[in-house]
Amino acid sequence: MSPPERKRKKTKKKPSLVLGPTPESTPNPSLPDDLVVSCLARVSRLQYPTLSLVSKSFRSLLASPELYKTRSSLGHTESCLYVCIRFPNETNPRWFTLCQKPDHPFAKKKKKKSSGYALATIPIPHSPPAHWSGLVTVGSNIYNIGGSIYKTPLSTVSVLDCQSHTWREAPSMLIERYYPAANVVDGKIYVTGGCEECDNSSWMEVFDPKTQTWELVPSHGPEICGCKIYKSAVIDGKLHMFGTQNGLAYKPREGRWEREGWEMDLGWPWFSYSVIDNVLFYYSDGFKWYDTEARVWRQMKGLKGLPKFAHYGCVKLADYGGKMAVLWDKYLPSSGYKKKTIWCAVVALERPSSEEIWGKVEWLDAVLTVPEYYEFVLPHIIIGIEGLPDLREKCRKAMVDLGGKMGFLWNEDLDNGEGRIWCAEIALERRDEEDEIWGKYPTLSLVSKSFRSLLALPHLYETRSSLGRTESCLYVCIRFPDETIPRWFTLCQKLDRTLTTVATMKKASGYVLAKLSTPHSRHAHGCSLVTVGSDIYNIGGPIDEANEPSSSVSILDCRSNTWTEGPSMLVKRNYPFASVLDGKIYAAGSSDSSSSEWMEVFDTKTQTWELVSSPGEEMRARRHLHIKKMAGIDGKVHILGSSSRLAYDTREGRWESVGTEMSSGWGWYSYCVVENVIYYYKERGEIKWYDTKGRRWRALKGVKGLHKTPRYTVTLADFGGKMAVLWDRGVASTGDKMIWCTVIALERHNDEEIWGKVEWSDTVLKVPESCTIKHALAATL
Repeated sequence: MSPPERKRKKTKKKPSLVLGPTPESTPNPSLPDDLVVSCLARVSRLQYPTLSLVSKSFRSLLASPELYKTRSSLGHTESCLYVCIRFPNETNPRWFTLCQKPDHPFAKKKKKKSSGYALATIPIPHSPPAHWSGLVTVGSNIYNIGGSIYKTPLSTVSVLDCQSHTWREAPSMLIERYYPAANVVDGKIYVTGGCEECDNSSWMEVFDPKTQTWELVPSHGPEICGCKIYKSAVIDGKLHMFGTQNGLAYKPREGRWEREGWEMDLGWPWFSYSVIDNVLFYYSDGFKWYDTEARVWRQMKGLKGLPKFAHYGCVKLADYGGKMAVLWDKYLPSSGYKKKTIWCAVVALERPSSEEIWGKVEWLDAVLTVPEYYEFVLPHIIIGIEGLPDLREKCRKAMVDLGGKMGFLWNEDLDNGEGRIWCAEIALERRDEEDEIWGKYPTLSLVSKSFRSLLALPHLYETRSSLGRTESCLYVCIRFPDETIPRWFTLCQKLDRTLTTVATMKKASGYVLAKLSTPHSRHAHGCSLVTVGSDIYNIGGPIDEANEPSSSVSILDCRSNTWTEGPSMLVKRNYPFASVLDGKIYAAGSSDSSSSEWMEVFDTKTQTWELVSSPGEEMRARRHLHIKKMAGIDGKVHILGSSSRLAYDTREGRWESVGTEMSSGWGWYSYCVVENVIYYYKERGEIKWYDTKGRRWRALKGVKGLHKTPRYTVTLADFGGKMAVLWDRGVASTGDKMIWCTVIALERHNDEEIWGKVEWSDTVLKVPESCTIKHALAATL
């Protein structure tokens, strides 16, 4: 063979592995089918995609029920990994299965490092859409449940038979659902949330594959979790669910519901998690597992050989027959970064003790090459950027987060005096730990009046909720000199965030406080402010300089940034205190009336106020105590005054005295409750939290980078499970001052330790020196 011929042979491109049409011939047509089936049943199913290429008769036998009955009788069943991927410009997704490469046994010496595995395409006719649906497996069947078509929820159920690779229709659900949470307990499928009319009777239903029937499961889910479930998993026959509000657990064998503690929810990311042998694992800057006995997350050990994944890269976990399958992607440089390679690793798990789980990487390899703009059906991938036109500096530009991608909008002035709005959808890949690029609504509102109108539509936020895109938004109320009405601001991304240099992006957070245009804004002096969902309630307070008490209630709708009047309180109150528990607002104090009117409660669902029963005889003398602090923890409203400490159990309707432990050291100026834990800023960068079990204040550990600021300048706020710390610092050269904001992620290591990590800290607003921060609180949008 001449050298040019040898060179051509080396560079010959091999076709990708596809289970497609094959030659008619068989290796030995004289062999009876039952003998062939007996032989095939003893072969690993990883070889079936390769064997299906032999002939049509082989492919037919590999899909026959008799083969899988034989495998079952011989005890040769095994787990098979299926991957669902959506390709660009294709409505329906493609399905793949992990198999052995056909040429692997004959690989050359230089190929010895390869695992020999690949993802093979499964040509499934009439594959249904898998957008916003729930996918679960029962035996050899994959159920595709619910979802949406053109934003219309579905009740349909499709079943992929993994033996024959064919789809069939199953009985529809009783309720139409988009993006429901689906889990399997004892062979039954429990489907939760995702329904438009969310109530206790329709929130959950169960499907019995044996009887092929659906049945509704009564619950209190909407009241506790909310209508949308972000995370759900089955451990020890118990279904754990976490939504927009609190956690809930259901024991199907007992038919019993119970509230879920926050320990499991803490740090459990939405994207990549899996339950393997009754243990919940997740990936986020490392692999962790949940210790159900100690109720803590622990770091998984071992895992030698796994690469370090990008923080926002695509990482998918799956139970692979008691082992962990990990899938991720990398750009393919040889394609000019226009393609990606999906990698897979299989990790064996070992638990040497109750507090340790070790992982051993059995193999890892590239298993499939895909276009740059692909995505797993679950979870979504964050992907690359090219093709944006050169934009004139004078045109208005805006960004928005589009489900993990960026929507970039700009306007173009036409010759006829009209304008045109352009939009580009940009996939993002995080290449650096410090880089984060987000789009925000305050920036989008600058595009045009029509955009500003759309951003205030209730339907937009209903859609966000249904898609699971709700988030916490920080609102800050600031009083300016010589102004009786305060101004409102919200935390957003700077408009020119994408135009800054890389060096600048690494130093600055990119956040700023943007002013809200809130017509007819209410007084916020001497009142109490709380949030319920997307509404901020402004309760009571003096209404004029005469210091007259008020029973008025105003509501700021954070979706439209407009104020409305709410039902007035039953009692006029000056400087009241308010807390929210279970969606109800408790307002107390600053009333000169009898003890029967000292506290009242507002039900946001029925929009009615009701007086709360007064304290008992022994506490009656304390009813006029001057409240200094009030907070809701563990279903109790804690009220600490100048000389008394009381707590009201909202679930039992009972008052009780509280010891002095909580009041000692609970700072007057700045405190907040985050995930049922009360924190306060003590002094000079030190933050304390109250241990309700140990009845003592403990220091928040690990907070590095927090400025040592006097406590009277600090305001704390719950920011979606994290802590926002705001303070101000004077600028000597101008006589103004800068408002700073720090966001701290919180993690509870055990009963006696909570650690904080500063995610970012930056100046967010410049104001006159005499301005004061009146309130800071987060709403859910």
